[in-house]
Amino acid sequence: MDQLKSAIGLHQALKGIIDYAGLFPPAGLADVAAAAEFLEQRAQQNTGFLMHRFVMPLGSAGRVAGLLRALAQAPDGTHAGPIALAGLLPQVVLANAPGQPQDAQSIKALLAPGLGAASQLHEIVAEAGASFEVESYEWSLPIRNIGAELWPMWCNELAEALRQLANGVTSRWLYVESDWRLTSSVDLVFQRIQEIQTSSGVPNIGLKIRTGGLTKETIPPDPSLAALICGAVDHGIAFKCTAGLHSALHEQSPRFGFEMHGFGNVLAATAAKVLKPSLSIGDCAAILRETSRVGIEERFEALAGQTLHDSVNMGRGFFRSFGSCSVVEPLESLVAHGMWVEQS
Repeated sequence: MDQLKSAIGLHQALKGIIDYAGLFPPAGLADVAAAAEFLEQRAQQNTGFLMHRFVMPLGSAGRVAGLLRALAQAPDGTHAGPIALAGLLPQVVLANAPGQPQDAQSIKALLAPGLGAASQLHEIVAEAGASFEVESYEWSLPIRNIGAELWPMWCNELAEALRQLANGVTSRWLYVESDWRLTSSVDLVFQRIQEIQTSSGVPNIGLKIRTGGLTKETIPPDPSLAALICGAVDHGIAFKCTAGLHSALHEQSPRFGFEMHGFGNVLAATAAKVLKPSLSIGDCAAILRETSRVGIEERFEALAGQTLHDSVNMGRGFFRSFGSCSVVEPLESLVAHGMWVEQS
């Protein structure tokens, strides 16, 4: 009964948590195949429950238009119905000083490709009709490695760019990716996101955390990921994760052969920090390291003072979603760990 109750609590917290990223490694599906996989899994009772947006790279108008045509076709040949989109904008690469842009015009030029790609997407979506909604954008922006003297100018230009991306849609999310390796400036990242929020008037600006990749070196150590989770909650900044979260719990990946984070751990650690604002980075990291359902439940209750099944949903206010090229693998992991209830 306790296991069932725990699974129900987690189940309710996982609705729509996966942004489908089948176009990206390690799946790397072709455009039409990725669209078909998304639609097929969205139509299934259990995998559909977990899914939310379709993540697409922006930059080629022809490719985006083709993807939208493929996404409009349901597996049974009928119209697929409303589909939420996440647009992945071209990365902004910033050269090391003294090559950094020193004036507003140069900064605008760096941001222009991303804004152009977003504008194209809006035009294509408008032509496609009411079936698609751009719910979020993801953009790798150099908010950490800009000197204090140049930051006010950058902040103004970034605020204007993100205001254009939001385009008056107050529910649209804008996720800014920043390298987790620069752990000494974690607070600076959140402070600058807050400044951009204030300058732009756009409330839904969050942090995108890269939680893994195809090599061991891409996995953030437990304390680094814990510092970002704690910083996000402390500063009131929501986040999404990307890459490496195929398993419900922290474990050695059978596919890659090295330890990877679990999305259940991230959700539990976030909920614990929300419940107990004084939770230390070390305690948060301890939750991230748990490898069993019982272990994570016991650790959570000892640190947060409440049961996991009663309060895990509190983490979703900050941990909004994670990108995954598979929906089946996360579901299979939930089942294997006794953390899933079949939909009826």
